[in-house]
Amino acid sequence: MSDNADPRGGDQVRLYLRVTIRCLDEDLEGTTAADAERPVEDLGNELVQKFVAMRSQDPKGVEKVQPLHKASEVYTLHAGEWRGATWHDRDHNAVWLLAGGFHRSGKSDDAYQHFKGLDAGCRLLPNVADYKLLLTIQAGSFVDDVMEKTPAIMKEAYRRSPGEVEAVVGTIPISVAVVIEDGIEFVYLAVMMSGWTEDGPEPPANWTTILWAAFFPWVTDLVDEVGYENKIAGRPAKDGEMIYASIREG
Repeated sequence: MSDNADPRGGDQVRLYLRVTIRCLDEDLEGTTAADAERPVEDLGNELVQKFVAMRSQDPKGVEKVQPLHKASEVYTLHAGEWRGATWHDRDHNAVWLLAGGFHRSGKSDDAYQHFKGLDAGCRLLPNVADYKLLLTIQAGSFVDDVMEKTPAIMKEAYRRSPGEVEAVVGTIPISVAVVIEDGIEFVYLAVMMSGWTEDGPEPPANWTTILWAAFFPWVTDLVDEVGYENKIAGRPAKDGEMIYASIREG
């Protein structure tokens, strides 16, 4: 996993480096499908190590694998005689090592022929099992991500007050605004509820409570002291967005 997160949101979010279960089971030396549950950084395969080193810095790549008819935006990765096919999956904040093989120019078992065959058979891109495991991992890191980013987000919200600060925590887009009037602080937290997909596992238990506890730490009764609003920083709520607010006195 590569943490390229900007505490104020920005264009960078945490990237999850993943190898598809099929690739681990069929393509790589010294790995099995069970290794999908291990951190990718712990896998000893030469191609995986190069994948971690390169795609943590440049998630896209330079040389495109083509022609592919089912998949698009797949790029090649070189590691000695190994060739890999990688894809920056922006919708899920992930970079995938989709396939691997040895470069044997002109041979039927050449890596690029292998990539094209997988593409033609609709076996190149991640499947449902890959995504369920990815989302489980993302859910597990949610609390750590919230606690790590909250101080910087709140510091920026106070600096920009009464303006809005956008960020991403645990793959969920949020916005925070602080309004100070006569020594009383009004803290607003907007959460884009569609941050978790319907096809994956449920988000961590009490995840809204985790957010409230992080951004409203003075609250002792979440039911009575956290309210709902229809605006944040002067703008109305977006589709699929919930806006919470609490008052901090003195």
